[in-house]
Amino acid sequence: MIEPRTNSPLEFVKIDQPMERVVRITLDRPGANAANTQVLKELHLAFDAVHDASDIDAVLLTGAGKVFCSGNDIHEFAQMDSEYAAELMYRVRRAFWALHDCPVPVVAR
Repeated sequence: MIEPRTNSPLEFVKIDQPMERVVRITLDRPGANAANTQVLKELHLAFDAVHDASDIDAVLLTGAGKVFCSGNDIHEFAQMDSEYAAELMYRVRRAFWALHDCPVPVVAR
């Protein structure tokens, strides 16, 4: 089983291994799995852990419940200032580059 490099457990991203050499990364933020800075940070950590693993051949990226991911958390946008906007864009870039650089195929479902 892969483990992200963090001292605290992931709150909104779950990692499990449903079969040998396959990792499932699940967005699990109640409501509609809306992406906020914490979700993006955890997604980045999860994909970094996959990158560090040598015994993984594929990743299944999925969402808990009926919705894969509704997109950015619009409720947080209403309170956005320039500092939050910069943090959000940083987290978006880090998460997407971690996914882009994943050394194994990623299937989103």
